[in-house]
Amino acid sequence: MDDLSSFEKIVLIHGLGGEVSKIMSKVVKDIYEQGHFPPVDISLRSDSVVVWIELAGVKKENVKIYLYEDLLVMEGVVRPPKAENYNFLRVERHSNPFRRIIKLPVKVEPRNIDAIFENGVCRIEFKRMPKEIVMIKLNDDGGQ
Repeated sequence: MDDLSSFEKIVLIHGLGGEVSKIMSKVVKDIYEQGHFPPVDISLRSDSVVVWIELAGVKKENVKIYLYEDLLVMEGVVRPPKAENYNFLRVERHSNPFRRIIKLPVKVEPRNIDAIFENGVCRIEFKRMPKEIVMIKLNDDGGQ
């Protein structure tokens, strides 16, 4: 590389930058498609499970969150804001659908959920299902 002129080095680096940009775009797309988005934190408390879902730039109406037994399902679309009257030199933010399924660490009550969406973070608190001990009645075998 020492035998290249400064201009040739700039052209080479610029070309590599374009390739790096293509690779990073593919990595970001793969993250959305493979279910690593959105990032999630889960906290287990004595009486509840708290889940924080980072949804920066995602509008509340573009997200659906479901609870199915002990699975938390998140799906939606990340849409960058429309910017009219701009001549973009680079576009790295794309509209990407996402779907992620998280298994909750304990059973939760499906009708006792508190959810708040604020500053790009969704905080959901699920009340834990109370542990239940069931007494099993033993019947006579009928003389056998």
